[in-house]
Amino acid sequence: MTVYVVIFLAFLFALELPVAWYEGYRIDHEFGLSHQNFKAWTIDFFKAALLSYVVIVPLSVGLYLLIQLSSFWWLWASLAYAILELVASTILPFIVVPMFYKLKPYSDTIQRDQLLRMAKKAGAKNIQRVMLANESARSGKANAFFTGLGGTRTMVLFDNLVTGFTPREVITVVAHELGHYVNGDIWREAGLTALLTVPELFIANLALQWATGRFGILSQADPTGLPLIVIVVSLVSFLLMPISNGISRIIERKADEFSLRMAEDPQAQASTERRLADMNLSDDRPHWLIELLFYTHPPAWKRIKLAEDWKPATVDFGNAKQS
Repeated sequence: MTVYVVIFLAFLFALELPVAWYEGYRIDHEFGLSHQNFKAWTIDFFKAALLSYVVIVPLSVGLYLLIQLSSFWWLWASLAYAILELVASTILPFIVVPMFYKLKPYSDTIQRDQLLRMAKKAGAKNIQRVMLANESARSGKANAFFTGLGGTRTMVLFDNLVTGFTPREVITVVAHELGHYVNGDIWREAGLTALLTVPELFIANLALQWATGRFGILSQADPTGLPLIVIVVSLVSFLLMPISNGISRIIERKADEFSLRMAEDPQAQASTERRLADMNLSDDRPHWLIELLFYTHPPAWKRIKLAEDWKPATVDFGNAKQS
C-alpha cells in the first residue's frame, strides 16, 4: 500500500509540475509578482512535495485501514480529517515556517510593543514575540500570521508589509489576523472541514462500491481505487465550493470588523485594502458568479466600503477568549 501511494503521488507531482511552473513562476514573473529565480522556485516546489509525502502517505494508509475496518469508513475518515486539520493548523506552521522563511526579531521596538499591547488587549496574552519573515526573497506579498505553541506563540510579519505600508496600515493587517486568532476561527474551519468532507467521502464510497469488480478494482479496500477516491473527492469539493467559500467570506468579514473595532482606524484599513488589491493585481469588482465560486475573501470593493462606512462603537475586549 505504501509503495503504491508513493508512486501515485509521484505521478500526480509530475502532472502538477508544469502547471505549477506556469502559474507560480512564469505568470508571476510576467506580472512582477515573484522575485524568485528558477532554482529557488524549484527548491521550494520540492520542499512542498516532500512535506506532502510526509503527510499524505500515512494519511492514505490510515484511510485504507478504516475502509478495511468499517463500512462507515467515510464518516470516521471525515471526523479524523477534521481533527488532523486542527492539529496541523496548530503545529505545522511551527514546523513549516522555518523550512521556507528566515525569521529575525522585528527591530522596530516601538511598533513591536504597540502590536503586543494590542494583542494583549484583544485577549491574546500568550503572544510574546514579533518576528520578521523574508517574503521579499520570494514575492512582493504583504501579510502577517501567527505561529508557535503555548507560550511560544509568535506574531510573524512579512518584511514587505513593514517596508511597503505605513505603521497605521500594518496595525490594521495584524488586527485582522488577531480577529481570526481571538474568534477561534481555526475551530470553525475544522468544523466546516468535517461537515463538507462527509458528503465528499460518502459519494466516494458509493463510487467505490460501483467500481468494485471494474477497472481492476478488486474490492473497496483495494489501493487501486485510490485514484477514483481522489477524482470523486475533487469533483464534489468543486461543487461544494460556493458553500465553503461563502462561509469563508463570512469569517473574513468578521475578522475585518474585528480589525475595525480593535485598530479604530477605518481610513488606514480602507487604504490597506486598496493597496493590497493593487499589489496582487486582483479584480476588485469580480462578476458575482466568480465571487460565489472562487473568492474565499470578500472582494476589495466590499472590504473598502465596510471600512469607509464603519461607525465606531465602544467594545470591551477584556473578556475576549483565546483560540
